[in-house]
Amino acid sequence: MSTRVSRRFRPVNMNGCVLYLPFYAYGANAQKIWDMSGQGNHGVITGAVPGTYPMLQPVASGSVTKANMGISAVNGTSFVDFSAADVLTGKLDHFLVVKDSAGRTIQGYIKAVGTGETLGDGLVTGNNSTFTAASDWANNGLLGYDETTGGVLTLTGSAAWQECRLPTANAPTVLGGLYKTQIDVVTITGSWRVTNYAGTFITIPTMTSAQDGTTVTAYFVGSDAGGLNIHCPTPGTGIFDNVKLYQVLTPSATGVTVSSTKGGTENWESKEVNFNYNDASGYTYAIYQVLGQRGSGWFADQVDDRIVHSSLNLGTTHTLHYWLLYRGFAGVIHGGAANYHGLRLTPTACGYNIGNTEVTVTHSASYGEPVLFSINRNGTAVDFYKNGVKIGSTQTLGANTAQVLTDFFRYSNGTSYWGGTIFDVLAFNSNMGAQAIRIYFELTRSRYGV
Repeated sequence: MSTRVSRRFRPVNMNGCVLYLPFYAYGANAQKIWDMSGQGNHGVITGAVPGTYPMLQPVASGSVTKANMGISAVNGTSFVDFSAADVLTGKLDHFLVVKDSAGRTIQGYIKAVGTGETLGDGLVTGNNSTFTAASDWANNGLLGYDETTGGVLTLTGSAAWQECRLPTANAPTVLGGLYKTQIDVVTITGSWRVTNYAGTFITIPTMTSAQDGTTVTAYFVGSDAGGLNIHCPTPGTGIFDNVKLYQVLTPSATGVTVSSTKGGTENWESKEVNFNYNDASGYTYAIYQVLGQRGSGWFADQVDDRIVHSSLNLGTTHTLHYWLLYRGFAGVIHGGAANYHGLRLTPTACGYNIGNTEVTVTHSASYGEPVLFSINRNGTAVDFYKNGVKIGSTQTLGANTAQVLTDFFRYSNGTSYWGGTIFDVLAFNSNMGAQAIRIYFELTRSRYGV
């Protein structure tokens, strides 16, 4: 049975960040072959590696439909409105994470409660609104228009997805900005839609004869392509008047502004590339209480931060310990040579690579909370542990080759960077087993409030 025989802590200053690193020896045969002390063959740091990251405690979560989701991601006009009181307004200074249906994230600190929706200047004016001239509206396909002396726009659609488009120059929108559109429906047959053009059609409302004589209002988030469209997906006739478009500058009383830091500038803390601002499938959200700043660890931003190592051979039998705090993104904790030896974490799974074959298990570690992931490898058998407890079944590798570690926070020749904070890393050249892994967790958990 493996037993702990020694323990000590040593502060190490790395670029102004003090790391308190534990050192353990387990039994006579185990040797520590790697640590994050910044000594020996620790490698070269590339990118910025700040030393703090907030510790978060989840307090609420839920989902919201596209119809109830108003979000503005423009710097200086950053807010979210779920159209429901107290979902966000009672959580000032908390951290908010919103995910689209593909798991892409936008996140920031809840700064202040909205005082009421305010709008910018009308973006559709003059001839574009009253339809007294045809020059500003472009028809596409077989969709025809015939302007009457009354200043309404009469559209006739005879095939699927024909459109009358108001170009970007006449209805400018900005990626991430929340917009409000209104259109007076005179009479229509068939099914009509008002959309924002973004390379693909983003449906806002569907208008039918039930809206005759009414004003239809809808919200959408702008795109770089911009433009405003009236579509007819099926044959029909539509008579419309007074199309209006405004940017929403502040949220209603059920919404909140968002800042990049606690109480800071009104910007989002981060926006994942290709986040879907107009997701018809809706969104999920989580709200976290900010418990303070953790002052130790290696922070990676999922963009360019990595530590280049000088090829540490872990062999085919080893145990790895990672105390970390992840940000809910997929990424590589460590990587190896050109054949992608590595360890990868996603929001739901932990994966271990030898060659191009990966074995994985699911996990339930919470975003923003410190967690210990341990990997125990013995030949082709791999076991995963979370907080000292085995998760999933033993995984079988397709090859029994050694793992060679060259990079932290990405594969050696890849671009999949990891985002989060790593506090401690220990690698042992032995198969420690379940009991010793549990001992390590119990001896170190108090440092992270776990």
